[in-house]
This record gives sequence, structure tokens and C-alpha cells, in this order.
Amino acid sequence: MPVFVPTPIGESTMGIQHKPKSVRNASKKRRKDRKHKLRSTKKYKGGVR
Repeated sequence: MPVFVPTPIGESTMGIQHKPKSVRNASKKRRKDRKHKLRSTKKYKGGVR
């Protein structure tokens, strides 16, 4: 199954021209981390850190 990742930088020159998987996963991870960070703040954890 092809994965189409919308890239803000005009990288759709040849139609399906992907960033390397590592780069794609890195951005995905970053997006996930932002959400996750909200949950791991003092507000929720009660300052366990």
C-alpha cells in the first residue's frame, strides 16, 4: 500500500517521489511527540519528574 505524505516543500516533481522512510518517520514522530508532550507535563503528572 503506497503511503502518500503531504510535503509542504514542493517535492511532488515526479508524482510519487518520497522522502527516505527515516525522514518520514522522523516527522511523524515529531508530530506524535508534540501531542505526547502535552500529556507528560507537570499539570497531568503532578510533577513526578
